[in-house]
Amino acid sequence: MSIRRQRAIREVGEPSIRGCLYNVLYTVIFCAVGIGAAILLMRDVTTSEWLSILPTFLVANLVEYGIHRWPMHRNIGPMAFMLKLHMVHHNYFDENEFSVATFEDYEMVVFPPFVLNMLSLAVTLPLAGIAYLVAGMNVAMIFIATVMGYYLLMQLLHVFAHIPKGHLVHRIPGVDYIRNHHCIHHDHSEMANANFNFIIPISDWLFGTSRTEGRNRSALAHADPKLERDVLS
Repeated sequence: MSIRRQRAIREVGEPSIRGCLYNVLYTVIFCAVGIGAAILLMRDVTTSEWLSILPTFLVANLVEYGIHRWPMHRNIGPMAFMLKLHMVHHNYFDENEFSVATFEDYEMVVFPPFVLNMLSLAVTLPLAGIAYLVAGMNVAMIFIATVMGYYLLMQLLHVFAHIPKGHLVHRIPGVDYIRNHHCIHHDHSEMANANFNFIIPISDWLFGTSRTEGRNRSALAHADPKLERDVLS
């Protein structure tokens, strides 16, 4: 077991079947209820309102990118706890131990409920409120349903990315691309600089942070010195 993985376990404890099931079930139930409730509150949705799914997906992609690139990979004052929490995942699954090996390992892949709760309260609901004021109830509910669906798909593809090569899921078109994209991000020399999107790397393409090959530099040559203290010590 690597020193980084040992450090991750010291931070949060050994992963367990109970912890894995809790993270997975909470995520699935929360998102399913959110999607279902939003759909039930829609009334006589027009074609133009359904088309709001596309800009909502793009907004979700940008928000995912922004949160992952900065609070989760930069030491930003009051949000430093997000860096510390996310580094547990990166230390457990570094470039040398990227794939899950046991069922318990999935606890370290699926984001804990705290992340979903925080995103819902601090990001999704305020933006849905703006959508309601600008375009009405239907668009606000479509926004919530789309974001919940995006988060659920993001977690599913994150799991697929950490499943070892040769598994059946890698027969699904696009999964190998996603795995390679995310594997490069898990190299400690790349993680603060490249491949922050999970689903479609639209924002990575837009901001020039998409890479299809790692630079094979030592983790000690990390491009962001602020993180060396938090990650490599």
